[in-house]
Parts: sequence; C-alpha cells; structure tokens
Amino acid sequence: MRRAGPNVASVRFQRTSVCAAIAAVACGPIDQSADAGVGGASPPRADVRIVSPADGDKCSADNCGISVAVSGATLAAAGRCGGAQGCGHIDLYIDGTACGSPNVQSSSDNIAANFGRCAKIEGKHTVMCELRNDNGALLARSQEVRIEVKKADHHGGEGGDDDD
Repeated sequence: MRRAGPNVASVRFQRTSVCAAIAAVACGPIDQSADAGVGGASPPRADVRIVSPADGDKCSADNCGISVAVSGATLAAAGRCGGAQGCGHIDLYIDGTACGSPNVQSSSDNIAANFGRCAKIEGKHTVMCELRNDNGALLARSQEVRIEVKKADHHGGEGGDDDD
C-alpha cells in the first residue's frame, strides 16, 4: 500500500477552507444593527414637509406662516430633548442662509417666518425646513417651497393696487 504524499494534507486543508467559506456565505450577513426595536423592527424614520403655503403661493411679509407636518419625531424647544431619540426642533431657512442661518427656530408645527432678516423683503423667496436634534444632527429635511412675498399695506388708503 502506498503512503500518502506531502500534498494530501494541503489538499485536505484547502477543501476544508472552501467548505467553511461556502457555509459562511450561505448563512448570509449577520445583522449588527443596534437600533432595531422590539422584534427587530426599526424605529419610524423622521419626516418633515411643508404643508402651507403651497408652492407658488403669495403671502404678506408680516403674516406669512409656515405650517409643517412632522412624522416619526417629537417636536421640542432646542436643547429640551434630553437625549431622547426622534426628538428635535425645526430650523426654517429662507433663500438658503441668506435670511439667517437659520431664519427661525421653532418647536411648533406653525412657524412665523421673519422676512425682516432678508436684504430684500418683497419678491420671490424659497423656504425649507430642517428637523434637527439637540446636537444639531439632521433628522429630516423638507421640500423647498417657492413663494412670493409682498410688504404689508399699513397706510389704510384706497390705493387699489392690490393684485391679490
């Protein structure tokens, strides 16, 4: 009977390695997500969207409220979340950072935009909201909405030039 050569051990080692690799791939990746909730369900993703004014709307500079819908998160004043997950405040931006960075911070879903911080109050502007946690991390960003802003008419006359 012939004795096994020195390559037999090498072939057996390679065969064992290949089998182990196939078994590891067949089992699939190991889920290492630390934020999975009960039963492996992920927490709801935070979302914020501007519901009013609508894209293309006109509003008065002194009365142009921005209404947002927030889901998957709780609103609180900046610095008041106490480390709670899914908690944050709204940062409102007008024309990017041209009218303040942010223009206004709010813990409400109804926000009073401050167009007085803009170099040019009247005219076309773009508004956008961000939901941020106490550390400033972005949780969600809204769509951009284009609006046209007019100065308030405080003179009380019969100008007749109101085109609304």
